[in-house]
Amino acid sequence: LWYAVSDLPVFADNDGFVRALRVEALWQGGGWFDNSFPRANAPYGASFHWTRPLDVLISLLALPLVPFLGVKPAIFWGGALSGPVLHGATVAVFAWAALPLVGRMAALLAAIAATVQYGMISYGALVRGDHHIFYIFLAALGFGWAIRALDRERIADRNAFLAGLAAAAGVWIGIEGFAFAALSLAAFGLAWLAGADSPGAPKGVRFAVGFALGLALALALESGPAFRVVEYDRISIVHVTLGVLVALFFLGVRAGGARGLLQGPGARVLAALAGAVVVAGVWVVLFPKALRGPMADVDPAYARLLAENLGELESGATFARFPATLGATVLAAPWLVWRLQEEGRDKTGRWFWAWAYVGICVAVFGALTAGWIRWMIYAGLFPCLALGDMIARATERIAAQKISPVVREAGSAAVVAFILLGPLAAAYVTAIAVAPPENKIARARAKDCSGGVLANALNRPPWSDRSRVILMGVNYVGEILYRTPHRTIGMAYHRSEKALRDTLEAFAAEDDAVVREILIRRKVELIAICPGGGNEGLSRQSRVEGGFYDRLMKRSPPAWVREVAVPAGASAFRLFEVLPEALGR
Repeated sequence: LWYAVSDLPVFADNDGFVRALRVEALWQGGGWFDNSFPRANAPYGASFHWTRPLDVLISLLALPLVPFLGVKPAIFWGGALSGPVLHGATVAVFAWAALPLVGRMAALLAAIAATVQYGMISYGALVRGDHHIFYIFLAALGFGWAIRALDRERIADRNAFLAGLAAAAGVWIGIEGFAFAALSLAAFGLAWLAGADSPGAPKGVRFAVGFALGLALALALESGPAFRVVEYDRISIVHVTLGVLVALFFLGVRAGGARGLLQGPGARVLAALAGAVVVAGVWVVLFPKALRGPMADVDPAYARLLAENLGELESGATFARFPATLGATVLAAPWLVWRLQEEGRDKTGRWFWAWAYVGICVAVFGALTAGWIRWMIYAGLFPCLALGDMIARATERIAAQKISPVVREAGSAAVVAFILLGPLAAAYVTAIAVAPPENKIARARAKDCSGGVLANALNRPPWSDRSRVILMGVNYVGEILYRTPHRTIGMAYHRSEKALRDTLEAFAAEDDAVVREILIRRKVELIAICPGGGNEGLSRQSRVEGGFYDRLMKRSPPAWVREVAVPAGASAFRLFEVLPEALGR
């Protein structure tokens, strides 16, 4: 509701605008297999590591709106609605996922808990329009199938295979999906090692085969005739090969189990270790940079620069963030320990490995969120199963007490409020308590220095007559590309390494020759800065005293740069024209 009455239509960051442009290009006949972005990284153009599933969902949401809004607004709202739609779908699927483990009431409470977790709200908001919430929808789907497959009273069936397909679909969305796939594989593997699955690991086999087939199908749909191209940052033959190798290992285990081998835990452990070494070894021989992950083709120094300047890569365990990002994890962890102990005492141990799987997901994604805040969406989902179980059991105990109805209902309400809303309330209190006053000032300045304000200025004469190349902070790039016909340079994506380097180096340069070389090579015609905003997406080094940015801010640029007037509504910005004759053009 807050976002619905805010400054829409606007996305929270570059990703939403760029995604909308990507869908527009697809609708205009850009081609399913075309990942180019010609107006970025001027004058060379850029390419993206994003894949098509979210583009399809946005298109499906936009199509009914076209007759009423037109194409561009319909695509915008398709992107804006994709977050809430996927959040709602995730909540519904999560209720289904939790059902066999905790029962109907606790499953519904777990779903309700997932609606109020900060990570889910943040990535599922109207203003996002990016693919992160898609990861968690597929994770919830795979989670539900894996929980059913880990039921010790259930023989190996299609649930494990479907869990593998869901995990593969997550990798299709992005390489980040491998984290959930690896944890699911670990749960099946540990159950097999402990003897909860038969020596031939039928459940692990089904998961691994489903994962490998799903990856192969995803690659065929995403890359088509270019399926043999080696890419590390999006689904490619590299990742399908890994899936196939894992499936071959499990098929080998199946063959060994059929011959009466692998009966004891020691034999299974040795087989697992040998299989891991062989799979990793063959994979690295075939693809030497595979272990470097999605940033394999990126200069390590540039990767560090991104890590230092991207908010998503900051710690989620700071005092201000901890209640919002990890509050649910802290509440759920002791309960999960108790649950595992209870399941261990059960003679059948029917759900022990399912609860172990929940615990693995909560612990690992909690640790990842403590390191990088971008994982908070997972830390906002998996603990909710424990929260729902806690509420259901606590309210059942209260209901069984011989106390007055008023006290009983008040006690139940207090439990619900504390577990569901406690971490979120603590997050807001903490944020208000520790937020320095300058943050409020910065937020006010951010509105004056928003990309929409700059876009309105650039869409007016004399700049609206044709497309120009503009040098600016990277946080404006997506919205400028979306709202204007102009071209830009730097973007905060790992495939735009040279473009971002040139942007930061140009603004930091104290030597005019360095600036001139970049401006000539990039064919820059306009330069835009907003000194009071602080949200331009520039590093500290690009604002050094005596650098090009500093001289623009102090209105003492080189002779071949001339400041030009901006409309009154954009007075926080400073716009400079690069004189073509001064640069020999």
